[in-house]
Amino acid sequence: MIVPEPDRAHIRQVDVSYVDGVTGPARGRIGDLDEESGTVRLVCRSGRGMRVDSVPLDDVARAVIRVEFRPAPEDEVALLSEPADPGRGVREGEDS
Repeated sequence: MIVPEPDRAHIRQVDVSYVDGVTGPARGRIGDLDEESGTVRLVCRSGRGMRVDSVPLDDVARAVIRVEFRPAPEDEVALLSEPADPGRGVREGEDS
């Protein structure tokens, strides 16, 4: 699986398709990448609130970055990183 540079995709909105038998959020904003566990943090709208999911990269069949013409909402951006460890796993291949 080819994983794009996380710092390029960080904060962007993405449409996600999953491998057969796996379900998850169809659209979300890309947060931190955890290379150790092979997961990416997605922030998704859920009704009037928001939900944070940790999605295993092996479960993703396809992800398409969406083009947005306005800045990301601050309430979503605030949830993209773990509060105790902001930016963890943002750059691919770096040791944390």
